Amino acid sequence: GRGEGGGLRTFFLLMGLYGVTMSLVEALLFLQMARDFGSTKKLMGLVTLVGTCTEYPLFARSDALIRRHGHVAMLRVAHGCMVVRLVGLACVTAATAPIALPVLQLLHGPCFALAWTAAVSFAADATPPQLRATAQSALSTTYYVLGAGVGSVLWSVAYESFGARPTYLAGAALAAASAAELAAADE
Repeated sequence: GRGEGGGLRTFFLLMGLYGVTMSLVEALLFLQMARDFGSTKKLMGLVTLVGTCTEYPLFARSDALIRRHGHVAMLRVAHGCMVVRLVGLACVTAATAPIALPVLQLLHGPCFALAWTAAVSFAADATPPQLRATAQSALSTTYYVLGAGVGSVLWSVAYESFGARPTYLAGAALAAASAAELAAADE
């Protein structure tokens, strides 16, 4: 097995990597829309609106989803959606962007809301009551500071060096590797 605390260490590692992966979309999508596609502010607003609207229903139903399917299953779905989303983004062109980007943003809710609610719930359930606030702080730091911080730098360098398509595909490979680890995990 993973030993005492090994499951929690693996969880934090996977959430840090997921933060790296999610930051790819956050760091590059709008940069790519402006630079590579010449997208209008209207399209950028629509993409933001679609992504935000897809989060709400999943956040609202998260407790029921976790009770029914479990933390690991929710994280698996989020990772699978992220792989599909990043491969899809790698295929978008300036001509297809006005339709493809809002459609791909429909995956934002599953990618973020399912992962974040499952992660917060798991961190709470996996730690003793006196350490729950510490676990939530560690989760936020791992995902938003370490994961997103490293990811923003990593993906920006990759985008400048190799372009959007290889960068999105590298992110999809990272999400797929994390998904493979989750596939082997027990609840």
